[in-house]
Amino acid sequence: METTIDIDTGGTFTDGTVRRGDEVWTLKTSTTPHDLTVCFSDIIEQAAALFEEEPRELLTTVDCIRYSTTIGTNAVIEREGANVGVLTPRTSLGQLESYDASLVDDILEQGAQRELASASDSRQTAKRYNDLAEELSDNIVVGMDSLESERAIQDVLLDEQPQHYLGSVPLHLTHELTSDPDDQRRLRTTLVDSYLHPSLGEFLYRAEDFLRDHGYDNPLLVFCNDGASTRVAKTTALQTYNSGPSAGIQGAAEMATLYDASDAVALDIGGTSADVALIRDGAVARDEFGEVEGVEVSFPMRKLFPVSGGGGTVAKVVGDDLELGPESAGANPGPACYGLGGRRPTVTDADVVSGIMTPGFFAGDEVSLDADRARSVIEEHIAEPLGLTPEEAALEIRNRLEGQIGSFIREKLSSRDIAPAEATLVVYGGAGPTHACGVARNAGIERIVVPSYPSVFSAHSVGFSDVVHDYHFRAAEQNDLDGLSDEVGRLRQRARRDMEGEGFGADEVELSWHVSGVTGTEATDLGAVDPAEAESELAARLDDYDQAVLTLTATAQLPTNTFTPRLSTTTELEPASESDIAWQTADGQATASTPVFDYREIEGQASAAGPAVLRDTSTTYAIPPDWRFEINEYGHMVITAEDS
Repeated sequence: METTIDIDTGGTFTDGTVRRGDEVWTLKTSTTPHDLTVCFSDIIEQAAALFEEEPRELLTTVDCIRYSTTIGTNAVIEREGANVGVLTPRTSLGQLESYDASLVDDILEQGAQRELASASDSRQTAKRYNDLAEELSDNIVVGMDSLESERAIQDVLLDEQPQHYLGSVPLHLTHELTSDPDDQRRLRTTLVDSYLHPSLGEFLYRAEDFLRDHGYDNPLLVFCNDGASTRVAKTTALQTYNSGPSAGIQGAAEMATLYDASDAVALDIGGTSADVALIRDGAVARDEFGEVEGVEVSFPMRKLFPVSGGGGTVAKVVGDDLELGPESAGANPGPACYGLGGRRPTVTDADVVSGIMTPGFFAGDEVSLDADRARSVIEEHIAEPLGLTPEEAALEIRNRLEGQIGSFIREKLSSRDIAPAEATLVVYGGAGPTHACGVARNAGIERIVVPSYPSVFSAHSVGFSDVVHDYHFRAAEQNDLDGLSDEVGRLRQRARRDMEGEGFGADEVELSWHVSGVTGTEATDLGAVDPAEAESELAARLDDYDQAVLTLTATAQLPTNTFTPRLSTTTELEPASESDIAWQTADGQATASTPVFDYREIEGQASAAGPAVLRDTSTTYAIPPDWRFEINEYGHMVITAEDS
């Protein structure tokens, strides 16, 4: 029976899912930022324990392990990347140094740069390399106007330097990373990629070694921000940036298709932050040239909009006003209710004080919530300064979070001329179901879909990916099309070589060609094309777009997840208890006696009107009085506004 493990390391928790046949189990542990192999191996050990096996015994039966990681994202946020040396002509270096982005400034300041006109003077080339190597560069980027020029520099250094010395400070040729004809964007892309490369590579190879040492024979696959998974040796560091949030979007797009939602919003509210993406007809909006902290790069990236606000977001009073974030309590010390030393009130503390979340129903019982601590910090830091009771202050915190995210979503929908009432909100993340209705109300959305495993949905969604490699030919003017037929052959060769490196033969790989038009950073897919007709097709598109792009996509299928009906009977809901909870509704604030259900006891399809709270070990569903919910045959929850 087919077995897969999919893992996602987030800022607060590391999540996993195990699928064997049609059955799925969920896993969760605290992220260990000091050494991510600890939380990675803990998920594997939890997976083995499910089947009362040792890790070695389980891993010999696993068909596929996919992983998304925050390493690249964290390196950018915390500015903890490598020291990068740059060899490039004077003009190019000047443009790079004047580029308006703090990330580029910080990478250049941390590293070192040298001007290099050409490789014709081998002595000068070797000296420039030695200068950079002596300044403790971890990588050296070579950025010239052609691949031939860059390889000439590489050849000179191979002749001039001892092999072991050159290998200790590797060269990164910009043209080998990307075929982008924009010299500056290609140089920036390679600069950022080289900045992320060492720490990512070190961890991923250690994770792969752990698996190999415990009997796993297949390669570890890394989920990338374009929706594909690739083996460690074939992974580009830059494409792991925001890979975890991108995984959730992958699953949300599948959910939108399942529910015939032509317009959908993916919303992931986790412990540290919230992320938003727009989905139309099952496709995620993307930029042809992605962006990393204001740096435009050569790779396409899905449009992911971060919003300040998660379960760990800190609440504070500034003057007479309540503010949320951008600070987060993170995993350690976390919210005050974790009892790990947190002293500042957070959104999670507000959920506890409101009575929505309670001890014994959180993070798989790994974290025991302390309601008294939560109440104490909210009373001291929020309620007393604002003249409110702790319960009133907790409701204000919840409202502020839901208002911020909801207004942001409404603005994004408006920018795409999408009526909120026509859109579906696909919500996940540990705090997603707790705040979904409030967010939807503020956004003007009337239907919410929550997947079966919301707190680990990004991990589960990694399992919707195949091994995919894209290869691009770009033309900005007609003479760029000269030699296109030769380039088509080269793209095929690259695809064949890379997929062989992934472990797939030619008969296991599907090749497809399509054309797109690019204006600014926006790409428009213009459909499939026969490569024999690509030149005329591209030529015809250059009048309408800044660039015409021919893309070869090579795909090898992996064992992938599906949504399978699993609940065939109907269950009568019986509340485990009742609690007086303050709610924000369309008509204002109201405190209502609210039935509280144990989600673990619901074994079939069910529905009810709000108010209601459904508590699971990994998340809490909060349904205000003017909404109703249905648990359907897939185990998904569909929530609708009562007046919709």
